[in-house]
Amino acid sequence: YLAAGVMTDGEVTVKGCDVSHLSSLVDVFERFGAEVILGDGTVKAKRGKDIHPITVTASPYPDFPTDLQPIIAPLLASGAGGIITDRVWCERFGYLDQLHRFGIRSKRVGATAIVEPSRIVPAMTEAPDLRGGMACLLTALMAKGESIVYSPETILRGYEDLEKKLASLGASVRIL
Repeated sequence: YLAAGVMTDGEVTVKGCDVSHLSSLVDVFERFGAEVILGDGTVKAKRGKDIHPITVTASPYPDFPTDLQPIIAPLLASGAGGIITDRVWCERFGYLDQLHRFGIRSKRVGATAIVEPSRIVPAMTEAPDLRGGMACLLTALMAKGESIVYSPETILRGYEDLEKKLASLGASVRIL
């Protein structure tokens, strides 16, 4: 949800979290150029004024989690681009084919994806898996116009009350 706010020029506050477990995510957001404020059990994030290309490496805890690397690809595309390397699941880049439909330009080289700054456009796509599906949904939120992400049940199995939570952030999402 924090990434959704940063990608769409919004501001999101997540409450009831252990901020000590978010250091690798906060680091990525700050290097990207997002403004992050940590509180007692809360974290607030919004897009900053100066966005930078960054390199993200997914590795075992406490490093950046491999489960979040698909979410970072649209973030990088919305900004100055960057590089994602996954040292846990080297093949976890299948979602990039679906993101290409939204205009996200990327190239895969082994366990690394190079994501270019991209103009995001509406698209019809399929949720390839839980995290890749969320990456598609977040990319759809950035597109001006209507997009369709098929197989929403793939995403819903990992996100409770997703439609309600995104609506509370101002997103127009219908899950059929």
